[in-house]
Formats: sequence, structure tokens, C-alpha cells
Amino acid sequence: MHRTTTAYFLNHGKWDDSALQDILKARVIHTIYQEAYRSGKPIFCIVDDTIASHTKPSSQALHPIEAAYFHQSHLKRHQDYGHQVVSVMLSCNGIILNYAVILYDRSKSKIQIVQEIAQELPVAPVVSYFLCDSWYTSVKVMDSFIQKGFCTIGALKTNRIIYPFGIRQKSQRFCPSFTKNRYGRQPCDRWRT
Repeated sequence: MHRTTTAYFLNHGKWDDSALQDILKARVIHTIYQEAYRSGKPIFCIVDDTIASHTKPSSQALHPIEAAYFHQSHLKRHQDYGHQVVSVMLSCNGIILNYAVILYDRSKSKIQIVQEIAQELPVAPVVSYFLCDSWYTSVKVMDSFIQKGFCTIGALKTNRIIYPFGIRQKSQRFCPSFTKNRYGRQPCDRWRT
């Protein structure tokens, strides 16, 4: 089969990409969750986003690219034109598989995208962990994952307001006073951000 035939099929053929994504997600879940059952090791759900930069905005391009926007790049510290994707990996006992790559198109927030990912995951068979950066350490996301048995390990900005033990305070004020011995080492203590 010639590569142009495949490209023509992918671009013009009638096929349901969401059905293919569902099949791939089901295989990843089966593989990772079976490994967690077998080994007793935790599952890690790893989420991050990135921007595939384009050199010219669509107004200047000869062939405009659909769904490209200006996004805030934390690496470049300014607006960057391109496609932003949210990537989700599942890992257990050294097995790391790509679960989903979702194009961020501003129809819903990245927080909503990650909440939906949490909702579609089965309950973890062992204590498991959601790994993220400070963008995703929010009450909504953390609550969605805790319902599925995933504790959150993530960065926390120092300007965030948290509610440890129901007391409102800035994280920069609370964190220096936090010690493992004082509060214990219970997994999944639910810190409100």
C-alpha cells in the first residue's frame, strides 16, 4: 500500500477516531490495572501539557493551521502560537503507557479535561497517585482523583490559599510549619487549595 493511499484514507475515509481512542484507552487500562493487581505496586496517572509551536500565526501563514491559538508558554515566559495538548500517561511497576493526548481548543478548560480523565478511570485496586504540576493542583481535580483512589502529588504555588484542618491560610505561611511527625504520614490527607 502506498503512503498516499493511507494518507487519503486518514484524511477522507469514513472512520470513527473516537472508537479507536476508546479501544486504545481500554487496552492501556487493562494492562496497567492488571499489573497493579499482579504486583501490588501503585498506579501513577501523570498529566502535563505542552505547546507545539508554529513559527507564524495563521494570519501570516500560506496554509493556515486549524485550532492553533496563542497560549501562555511558561518556558518562554510569553504568548506562543501553536497547538496545546494535555497528555496523560498511566504507569505501574516500570510499565509506562500513553493513555490520552487531548488537543486543548478552549471549548473547555484544562481542569475540566483532566477531571473527565479522572472520571473515566476505574477505581484503583491499590493506593495510587496522580502526578501533576501546579496548574492541576486544584480542589476539583484532586477530588475527582481521590474518588478513584488516587492521591495527588503535585507542585503548589506559594500564593495559593489552602484550608488545612479547615483553617484558611496561604500555603507559603503554612508549609514551613508542616512536619511529618506533627501531622503523621497518612496517605491522601485532603488538603484544600
